Amino acid sequence: MKNYNDKCGSHIIYVNGRYEGNDDIGRMMKDFHQCRPEQIESETLSKAVAYYKEKEGRGAMSEAVRQYAMEYAKEYAKEYGEEQKEEGILQGKNNMLYSLVSKGRLKIDVAAEEANVSLGEFEKSMEEAGYKIPELV
Repeated sequence: MKNYNDKCGSHIIYVNGRYEGNDDIGRMMKDFHQCRPEQIESETLSKAVAYYKEKEGRGAMSEAVRQYAMEYAKEYAKEYGEEQKEEGILQGKNNMLYSLVSKGRLKIDVAAEEANVSLGEFEKSMEEAGYKIPELV
């Protein structure tokens, strides 16, 4: 299904993310499901993923996690009071990290470093929070 917007020249194209054809769209869908940049065939996409997962782009990811934690803390403070705001910030940040790890979008060792805890502590707290640790491929 296509939706063309003539005013700004943009297009919306809907693609089945499970499509596995041996054409450009199929290869792109396969690339979008890869967890590691070195497994991505598209050089441009591979470099972008590596940037955000492994290099200086981690700072941008850290900022996104920080912003999410602040929003979570605001809601937490509404429910539990201002004195619990710092706990809410930490819990929000950790929940975001757990989610990214469980979806394979962030390496667990990077997430543990971001949380300022050991890998073992991070794995334990992630499991206690109900998140699954992805299996290594």
